[in-house]
Amino acid sequence: MAPTLLAAAAADVAAGRLVALRADVVVLGAAYSIVHPATAAMRSRVAPFLSWLRPEMARCSDACGAAG
Repeated sequence: MAPTLLAAAAADVAAGRLVALRADVVVLGAAYSIVHPATAAMRSRVAPFLSWLRPEMARCSDACGAAG
């Protein structure tokens, strides 16, 4: 959804319907957070997911970097 919204905003800026407030600011990539209760039980439930997610993110980042 976000890339579609950003593309629409970029088109509006190009058409002069919007003005970039800080055109000098460039945001690369996205930030994600995992929010969960800070209990030992929840940490043990989230740990396997994080163990899987970290290498997946690295793999994607490497692939995206190689493609771009």
